[in-house]
Amino acid sequence: MNEIYVKGLEGAFLVVLNLIDELDCKSGECKQLRDKIRQYYTWILERRVDKIRTMLESYG
Repeated sequence: MNEIYVKGLEGAFLVVLNLIDELDCKSGECKQLRDKIRQYYTWILERRVDKIRTMLESYG
């Protein structure tokens, strides 16, 4: 059950990252903002999902 939750969470973040990649930015400011948002979500995906997985495994 816990692994299903973690896989769903990972999938949700990957969907967000794909949507961010689809943003059509013309200005440099928009591109910078898009890149910062992508960087933030990538950070969450890499670090927080692993932390949640570890936490759930310790309870499971």
